[in-house]
Amino acid sequence: MFANYWQSTLNRYFSRVFLVWIGSVTVIVTFVMGLIDMAEFSRRTVTTTKVGFAEIMQMVCLKIPNHIQMLMPFVVLIAAIICLSRLNRSQEVIVARGFGVSVWQIASGLSIVILGLSLFTLAVINPMASLMSYKQEQMEQRIFSGRDIAVTVFDDGVWIRENTADRSSIINAQRIEPTQKLFENISFQNFSKDYDFIDRIDAKSAMIKDKVWYLKDVTVFPAKQERYQEDELYLKTDLTFDKILNSNLEPKYISFWMLPDYIDVLEKSGLSSLPYKMYWHAFFGRIGFMMSLMFLAAAFTMRPPRQGYTTILTLLAIASGLILHFFSDIVYALGLARRLPLLIAVWAPAITVMLLSSTLILHLEEA
Repeated sequence: MFANYWQSTLNRYFSRVFLVWIGSVTVIVTFVMGLIDMAEFSRRTVTTTKVGFAEIMQMVCLKIPNHIQMLMPFVVLIAAIICLSRLNRSQEVIVARGFGVSVWQIASGLSIVILGLSLFTLAVINPMASLMSYKQEQMEQRIFSGRDIAVTVFDDGVWIRENTADRSSIINAQRIEPTQKLFENISFQNFSKDYDFIDRIDAKSAMIKDKVWYLKDVTVFPAKQERYQEDELYLKTDLTFDKILNSNLEPKYISFWMLPDYIDVLEKSGLSSLPYKMYWHAFFGRIGFMMSLMFLAAAFTMRPPRQGYTTILTLLAIASGLILHFFSDIVYALGLARRLPLLIAVWAPAITVMLLSSTLILHLEEA
């Protein structure tokens, strides 16, 4: 029954109308977000004469793909409400239901469109968003913050760049023990402010306490001198252990397709991979959430117009969708805080909305 309807001309017509509204809402939402970003960047650069309008526009444009993928559930909800409301007012939905087409079939047919858009987002928009967001972040750091620490994770461990008042250091730790706040098999490449090599320091372990590196079992390789060993060595630093952990790449800067490999590297290095696992699973959870929002919109907007309360039900659909969207953010935050299991934190919103939508549609079908 459902497969025949999905291949029907009626479903293709409804899907085409739905796609048009998704495109229209996406353009409007993206334009509004662009204006907000432009206003924010202009406010932050009001005292900086070296930043021109062209750079502001470049940062705004670089954020667009990430806005699109993050706001897709909101776009789907608004587009579904507008599309189904207009089709219902024009009696097209009434005629379709008169020929035996159920609300379930109409909503499921439009959900196929959502699935296709989600696959397109994963294949095209997400890689663009991760790359462009990273470039935008680099521009923002260069213009606004001038941050002196960078952390990168590779197969050979964690790499840290640190600039202090008297030296620049490139630091490599093969493994980090977060519970003990310990760096294992760590190496420092130290340079002067003029980029002249000072020395290389290898240590079996290291800790940061009170803005000091405490190194143990140390071997020092000075420039143009013989190496020597020390039981302990101390280096001043502006870093803290938490600052190093929080300076790693944010999940949004890594493509969906590269996340599994990056998660493996993090786990080998001893860093927490939970935010990245949740971000990866959240892509699938977001698809389910958008499909459930489609059924929620159908439950509120496909009542016969003669029953009245059309405007109130439309507003209720929008309000319900926004509340449930905030609910999904809260559940996601609880997952990041390890208060909820990963799969529950990712899938609970979609399942909750789907159960609510199914209940409302069952009452609608009986009416």
